[in-house]
Amino acid sequence: MTTSFWIKSITFSGEDVETSTVNFKPGFNIIHGASDTGKTYLARSIEYMLVGATRPIPEETGYTHIQMVVQAGEREITFKRKMGTSKMDVSGAQSLGIFTDTYPVANTDKRPDDFTVSDILLYLIGIKQPVDIVTNQYGNKKKMSWRSFSGTLYRNESQITAEQSIFQEDKYETLSALAVLFDDADFALVKKVPDPAEQKRTKEVLTPYLDSQLLKLDERRTQIHHELEDLDAETIQSKQEKIQAELGDLVRRQDQTRNDLSVVMSAIRETDLELERHHMMHVKYGELQSIYVGNLSRLGLVSAAEAATEEIDFPTNCPFCENELSAEKYEEYSGPVQEEAASTINELAILGEVQARNNARIEVLRGQLEGLKDRQRRLEDHLSNAVLPAIQSLQSDINGVQEFERLQAELAYLETKYLEMRDKLDEVRSPKEYSSTFDPASSIASSFFTSMTEYIRDILREVQFEDAGSASFDPETLDVVVRNKSKRSHGKGYRAFFNTVVFLALRRYFAEHAEHKPGIFVLDTPTLGLEHQKSGDNLVTRREEHTGRPAMGLLRNLFDHMIDSGEQSQLIILNNTEVTPTSDFAAPDTMELRFGAIDEGADRAGLLKTHPVN
Repeated sequence: MTTSFWIKSITFSGEDVETSTVNFKPGFNIIHGASDTGKTYLARSIEYMLVGATRPIPEETGYTHIQMVVQAGEREITFKRKMGTSKMDVSGAQSLGIFTDTYPVANTDKRPDDFTVSDILLYLIGIKQPVDIVTNQYGNKKKMSWRSFSGTLYRNESQITAEQSIFQEDKYETLSALAVLFDDADFALVKKVPDPAEQKRTKEVLTPYLDSQLLKLDERRTQIHHELEDLDAETIQSKQEKIQAELGDLVRRQDQTRNDLSVVMSAIRETDLELERHHMMHVKYGELQSIYVGNLSRLGLVSAAEAATEEIDFPTNCPFCENELSAEKYEEYSGPVQEEAASTINELAILGEVQARNNARIEVLRGQLEGLKDRQRRLEDHLSNAVLPAIQSLQSDINGVQEFERLQAELAYLETKYLEMRDKLDEVRSPKEYSSTFDPASSIASSFFTSMTEYIRDILREVQFEDAGSASFDPETLDVVVRNKSKRSHGKGYRAFFNTVVFLALRRYFAEHAEHKPGIFVLDTPTLGLEHQKSGDNLVTRREEHTGRPAMGLLRNLFDHMIDSGEQSQLIILNNTEVTPTSDFAAPDTMELRFGAIDEGADRAGLLKTHPVN
């Protein structure tokens, strides 16, 4: 087996319903039954678990969860999804570095960089890093996801009879994704070019808008020209010269006045400080004078006491030792007192002279201070009443010049804006034409087209289709052409047959050539249209007598081929029993599951074991 992973089982469950499981084999799997037995539910469920978006089973069935187990080498990886949600629980991939956790199914515009279930599926086939693919002929790109190519791996009953090629749905995205799967194509060098349809829409939207904006700009430009003419450039120039001259003189006068004022204020501060020092000296001199006067009073008391004692008879002998007292003892006190008094009087006189000089200096400083403050007031008056008013008188002229300059600047901006918008309008009206656009088929190796032709012919020969050698794979339509005729020339049954042949040829190409091999291919009702096919036609040449099932013909041969090619990858077919050929489904790696009445040979009644009560 060359598959990277295959579906081992799918299980359906809910709270009040019986769990239902379908087991698969890695090769050919056929699930057939009557209508309304759940075949389409199963087909849709497989698509849903492979990051599909549409709920596969109605809510009223009571089934709420789907679990899919895939076999990837030796690993069993489980995906479980609650229907109606956009997340899945994934477990069993820890050895790949994928933790057991809940992951979003796919990226969204709001969360384009999340690691999703789609990324996990791509990882399982060897794409381990995000890859950008091209989504249209103009080079738009997006992150590749499983959905980018899943339409070529899964064909439902509405697609199986389509006239359109299986590669034509979202052709650019599909083929770009296939180029990555086949050969690891790199689209980094594909340049994006404008989409003509988008350019047309842009033209329809922007042309009237740009026209209206250009009209507004032109009206404003005209208005500004008139305003500039009213202001008169020559008058503005003379005003500028006058303002410059007068302002220069006023600035010089203002600077000189401010400088003089600074000098005066500095002198005032120095005079204040000196006056403060002399006031302090005055106080100190007064305190010293009081001390001198106090000393004189004390000395006067001493002299008075001495005079009083002259009238007293003092003893001639010492009362303690009875020795005779000398006359000099009385003269020791009066002499020093008289000398100290004379010195103090002299110092007091000197202090009075110093005090007088200090007082005189105080008066001088007071006069100087008053003069300086008067000078300060006159300078401030000059500054406020002469210089500043003169500057303010120029304000009108200044405003006029400023308005002129503002209008000139606005006009220059509008001219630039007008040219830019006019160029933009020309670009919108006559967009640049590009000679080439992206061709998605060019990203796929030419060997793909020759191999597809070879494989289609091989399958047609094996199923014994007449003129198999006339079949080819057309690179233009990306579809089979038989006898130079497209599928459209055939009926519904043959279209289903040819679509199946192309589908199987692509499956073989994946198996034999692709770098990355999606291992699961699903066909829902490949025999659609055969209910009206009669025996004797090429598709069905004989039917089984008691069941009416195709026993011989192209369809029987086609199913035999699918069984024989089971080693290429897992192939899951869902079909109505009455149009399912009576092939031998007992080959290795092959599984047959029939839904319907048990007494008529069916394996089980249907997909779901519990049916809603009407």
